[in-house]
Amino acid sequence: MSRMKMIKNANALMPQSPRWETLRGRNFCSVVSDKASLNCIYLINFITIMTSNSIIKERQQPIIASYIENPEAAWITDMAIIEGKNLDDPLHTSVSINEELKVDFPIGVHRAVGGHHDFPNSGDLLCAALASCFDTALRMIANRLQITLIKTRVIATANVDVRGTLMVDKEVPVGFQSMGLEIEITVFNSVPTELADKLIKATERSCIVLQTLLRGTTVNVNASIIKTD
Repeated sequence: MSRMKMIKNANALMPQSPRWETLRGRNFCSVVSDKASLNCIYLINFITIMTSNSIIKERQQPIIASYIENPEAAWITDMAIIEGKNLDDPLHTSVSINEELKVDFPIGVHRAVGGHHDFPNSGDLLCAALASCFDTALRMIANRLQITLIKTRVIATANVDVRGTLMVDKEVPVGFQSMGLEIEITVFNSVPTELADKLIKATERSCIVLQTLLRGTTVNVNASIIKTD
């Protein structure tokens, strides 16, 4: 098939809507080289599929429409609650995750600060929140783009000098000094590298936990003391 034929077919694939008329008018694929033509055709196919065949789009589209109509409905509150049990045990607790589901999750203390290291600690949960947020966002965006993910590997790390929390050295800050996120995805060879890169970038942009950590956020602390006999 000639390059001009491919360009003509690619432009024909664009959805019939005003949103795409600008791209159509610019002859979207005409500016690319012969080498990039096939990738361009593939990209147009994905753009077309993204607007139609996706379970995530099917689930999100009516929700998005409702948020456009009523922005206040887009506000949600995630929650974790601890109702202290076995308070004579200073090295263990459990947290109820999600106000509705109430999933009970045991928490231990890291050996570096004197714990038994027998259950995940709060730092592990922070890493878990980051890794799981990224992976779910990745899966959802891949589904919208109709990119088949063969394998995903997401590793979140958090590095802390515990001398700060143990008050060994007042010059050492209390808190994680750095965090890392390592992502590896496996896709079919037919997926253009540019499209796979866009998937990663879009996931970075959409991952709520990642963006929260990158920007920082205000934490309002409200403490109360109740006395009893």
